[in-house]
This record gives sequence, structure tokens and C-alpha cells, in this order.
Amino acid sequence: MNADRMSDEQLMLMFQYGNHAAFTLLFERYRVPIYNFARRMLNEQTAAEDALQETFLRAVGAADTYEPTAKFRTWLFTVARNCCLNSLRKRPMMPLIAEGLIESAAFPDPQAAASQADLLWRVEAAIAHLPIAWREAFLLRYRHGMDYGEIAEVTKLPLGTIKTHIHRARLRLAGEMQRLLGEDYEV
Repeated sequence: MNADRMSDEQLMLMFQYGNHAAFTLLFERYRVPIYNFARRMLNEQTAAEDALQETFLRAVGAADTYEPTAKFRTWLFTVARNCCLNSLRKRPMMPLIAEGLIESAAFPDPQAAASQADLLWRVEAAIAHLPIAWREAFLLRYRHGMDYGEIAEVTKLPLGTIKTHIHRARLRLAGEMQRLLGEDYEV
């Protein structure tokens, strides 16, 4: 069977039996999503890179105890979440720098590109200033496509709490968009 077509759970089990190439595939599948999650949780590139590295080091360390009873993705994001929360406890919040949000070719008019970049920076800043529990649930839902049940598993919170966090995050962000875009923007 082609390793690229194997499930994450199968690859992790192969790694348990000494197949290091299987873990390399898992790393390649999840390197960018875990980094992006950590980047938005921690608001700093260096801290996100550290959290990415720590996440995979912990995954390697826990490989012997891994049981494929839950999705590997859920398990790995739980590890990443814990790394991010540990990092947040150790340092004050850093300002968000929106990097690479706009491709200049998409906006031939420099004024439009600058306006769009400013708006996206403000949205990212608004996300960064959400309470951590709301931000975490919002990012897992809308940036990583997890369903509410998966988010509940990752965060170890009740499903109703997850729904509340996401709802409140959306309301806060919609209010911020309304403030930024004026009265014409509907919440």
C-alpha cells in the first residue's frame, strides 16, 4: 500500500513499530496546519516555531503510548494546544504582525492592496485579542475545519461550552468588523 494514501492512524502505528519514514509523512501533513494554529494562538513567529517543534517532539515521545482510539489529528492538535498554552503562561502577549496576508498581484491598484492589507491586519489583530478560549475554539473551527466534537476533544471542554465560545467569538469579531467598516456592515 502506498504510504501517502495511508491514514494518519496507520502511519502512527507504523512509526510505533520503527518506521521513521511514516512519522516524516505525518510531519509533512501537519507541519503547516500546526504552525498556523500556533502562530495565531501565540501571535509570534518564533514562539510558533518553538511550539511546532515541541509538538512533534512530544508526539515522538508519546508514540509508544499512542492508541488509535481517536483521530490522530485531534490528538496532535491537543498536543499543540498544550504547547501553546504552556508558552502563553510563560510570557506576555506579543503584538500581532500580519505577515504575507495579501498577494500584491491580486490587487493591481496599490491603494486597494494597502486598504485590503490594513483590513486583514485589523481582523487578525481582532482575532489575536479574543479571550484565549474563544480564540482557540474559533481558530480550530474556521482555520482548521474541525467540527464542534473534535474541538471539544482537543480542549477537553463540553460541547455546549465550545458552541458558546465560537458564538461569542463570532459576535465580537462581527462587532469589530461593523466598527471598522461602518454602519453598512450587517452583523
